Amino acid sequence: LMTSIPAAGAGLNWLREQCGAGEGDFFANMEAGAGEIPPGSDGLLFLPYFVGSTVPKWESSMRGAILGLGFGHRREHVFRAYMEGVGFEVLSQSRVYEGLGLDIESVRMIGGAAGSSNWPMIISDMLDLPVIIPENQEGASLGAAILAGRGSGSFSDWRHGVEGVVRERPVIEPNARNTRKYRELFGAFETAYSSLRPG
Repeated sequence: LMTSIPAAGAGLNWLREQCGAGEGDFFANMEAGAGEIPPGSDGLLFLPYFVGSTVPKWESSMRGAILGLGFGHRREHVFRAYMEGVGFEVLSQSRVYEGLGLDIESVRMIGGAAGSSNWPMIISDMLDLPVIIPENQEGASLGAAILAGRGSGSFSDWRHGVEGVVRERPVIEPNARNTRKYRELFGAFETAYSSLRPG
């Protein structure tokens, strides 16, 4: 089973180009500012569909939108709202798995998003699930190394390889109050999607 959110990482690069080109450590500055903004980004919604949507909506012509923008919002609000928009897509996709009868007990994050100081907490709160982040976030290359270890006889099987190589950081647990807030906002997010959907 596999789902995807097209251009989720590229969307952050777009934000950097629009809001912080030539600036020092743009992402570190945005992360710090976004961490001070409450869940819901003070009424800002960001639909992260730069190149369309996939599971479960399947609309290649859908495009992104920023809704609720006011003079009280700063670029840190837009940054956080983008992370939340991607989080709402993760929530939407998780419901597809649940609809198939799968019981999701935890989430593991790797790659750039896992290095964020805010995104793992947002995902944990939205899904109401613990988020686990491996110390080594290069999932594809680490997986290939484990398989090579199995093939060369260094590991008796792939589980032994995983147990011998993968180390995890402390688990991020959801905040019940934030989960309730995000579940309320999810309806607004889905309504916004339906209203702006092409055709």
